[in-house]
Amino acid sequence: MITALVIGGSLGVDVRNRPDWWYRIAVGAILGFLVITSLMNAPTEPARSPSAGIAKLTANDLNDPGLLRAYERDEANVFATFGCWVWFNRLIPSTSFLSECPRYLATMLEDTPVRSGLPAVAAQVIPTAAGPNVLEAAVNSPTPWHLSLHAFWIPGWSATVDGQPTSTGPVDAIGVAGIALPAGEHRVRLAFGPTLLRRVATWISLLALVGWLVLAWRRHWRLAAGVTVALLIIAGLVGGRALRAPAAPALETLDVNLGDKIGLQGFALDKSGDTLAVHLVWLARQPMDESYKVFIHVIDDQGKLLAQTDSRPQQYASNTNRWIPGQVIVDRFEVPLPSDAPPGRYQVRVGLYNEADGQRLPVLDATGKAVDNQVLLGYFETF
Repeated sequence: MITALVIGGSLGVDVRNRPDWWYRIAVGAILGFLVITSLMNAPTEPARSPSAGIAKLTANDLNDPGLLRAYERDEANVFATFGCWVWFNRLIPSTSFLSECPRYLATMLEDTPVRSGLPAVAAQVIPTAAGPNVLEAAVNSPTPWHLSLHAFWIPGWSATVDGQPTSTGPVDAIGVAGIALPAGEHRVRLAFGPTLLRRVATWISLLALVGWLVLAWRRHWRLAAGVTVALLIIAGLVGGRALRAPAAPALETLDVNLGDKIGLQGFALDKSGDTLAVHLVWLARQPMDESYKVFIHVIDDQGKLLAQTDSRPQQYASNTNRWIPGQVIVDRFEVPLPSDAPPGRYQVRVGLYNEADGQRLPVLDATGKAVDNQVLLGYFETF
């Protein structure tokens, strides 16, 4: 985009080398707007899997002044779109095709299970790195199985098993990215990266920019100097913001069996101010007809509930009854903490419950006996 704008700006110079200033000003204004807005929206935290979802709203939901102020929506506008509010990482205009609520309510809110043809798995996944586009883990399974991620397969996915490259492809009818694994213990890496075509296109863009700068320095050094300074400033701002971005918290491994349906394989806790970020790594063990919600409770030493959050996985973007066996789902929740919470030591507990009847999935031991209905992740302290 920047390369195209810079080259396009050069067209404002006519054959007699006289600058068409209004054209350059217009291009500069567009470029400045794109750069400023991009930097304002640049993430300051590790990349997250994009989320999409739909929420049914009532008039009471619209009484939050902060919500209306942030997204400039009013009651008439919301209910004109069938009383739905659609988001894709952030709320989107009602003119987007994603806001066709009758169509998306059927897939997002109604619990229509995915009928997978894959058998149940008894695998163990110990992740060392997990994100929306990468998984590094030690895996173990008594039988051959398919490992997949919560991302669609497109060209660019690659994988290694025990250090050796292996082919990737779409798994099952939903087409998520994955690999076929033999039985036994293995080290696996599954990641998304640029293809040869994308690399070539990037180099062409860079060479075009360098070529334009060389010509510009020879013919219009003032313009070339301005563009060079602007590019250096942009690179510095973007690079500085990237360097200041917090590192992803290290995952702690688990192997929790929740009702023989879902495994909790890893977690990380990250408290920042009055917000507790909870990172979870799930493993689907078998097809499910039920939609389960995740609950996260923050409890003090006396057993009093300090804070909680309940949500479907992936901010309502991934119902459990659409998971397929062997699929790894990287999840993240933010739990708001009371600003007046007394100093002390608090425990964080997590579990799953059936939306239809509220029944929690039991935590099973190695013999299949239910030992609890929630998992103690860890502790944090406030001062």
